[in-house]
Amino acid sequence: MFQFLRFNLIASISLIVTGCAVGPDFVSPTVPQTKSYTQEKMIKETTSAPGHGGQSQRFVVGQDIPAEWWRLFQCQPLNELIAQGLKNNPYLEAAKASLQQAQENLTAEIGSTFLPTVDAQLGAQRNKEAASTSEDSNSSSKPFNLYNASVQISYTFDFFGGGRRQIEALESEVEYQNFQLEAAYLALTANIVTTAINEASLRAQLQAMQDIISLQENQLKIIKSQVVLGGASQSDIYAQETLLAQTRAALPDIKHKLAQSRHALSVLVGAFPSESKLSQFTLEAIQLPLEVPVSIPSSLVRKRPDIRSSEALLHKA
Repeated sequence: MFQFLRFNLIASISLIVTGCAVGPDFVSPTVPQTKSYTQEKMIKETTSAPGHGGQSQRFVVGQDIPAEWWRLFQCQPLNELIAQGLKNNPYLEAAKASLQQAQENLTAEIGSTFLPTVDAQLGAQRNKEAASTSEDSNSSSKPFNLYNASVQISYTFDFFGGGRRQIEALESEVEYQNFQLEAAYLALTANIVTTAINEASLRAQLQAMQDIISLQENQLKIIKSQVVLGGASQSDIYAQETLLAQTRAALPDIKHKLAQSRHALSVLVGAFPSESKLSQFTLEAIQLPLEVPVSIPSSLVRKRPDIRSSEALLHKA
């Protein structure tokens, strides 16, 4: 009778606890059914221009962007740099650890909700009876062993789905951490590509500035020869020297920005700037894709990890 009452008490407590966790079913927000990013009709092809990378680009509407989108630039040093960053970047490793922690929490909750709890105990004692007080006082007691084993099994009945709701929340947490990892992956690759292109641009600016300085130096020599021959005045020399000095003053800033880009690339791939051996990127080594994929807005919404992670948090709440 006592065991029956004890079982009823435990069952009643379980009903109260699990009943509090019941909530409505989650419904994913509706995706906007729009097929255009702007009111104006999108052009199908860009205008070509002379020089490297000046070919016209064609937009392909409805085509999905590939997962390894940076390969569209056809730059092998860039591909190798991204592979190094995906392997060594500490922020990506931290995101992977958070995802693994969420998965382990989900596994533990599933085990505690759907599997019974077993508690086993085993004990052993060495005893000896007290000496007999009867007439046979010479008799002696012998020691003996006493073993005791007990097993307790408990299980919480999830009548109203409180445990299942908790598992559903932890599944949403796993989804959230998975999308956070995807966001870190996209941010890392995008930062590496952007920094590499910025380095190539700065390197081209530095080369162009050095060519301008060389031309201005030659121009200064010509003006000095003209002064000797009486074809120019001393003020013309001063004006050209001022222009040359102004051009030279722009070099340190470009070199400083170029060094910053190199250091940023080192950090992104998980290396120290003083020890990294990175390839030098130039605009000539980076090919612009001739076909640019343009995804549908509604499809893009379902692929953005920041939107999906926010949806996972809403599901969890």
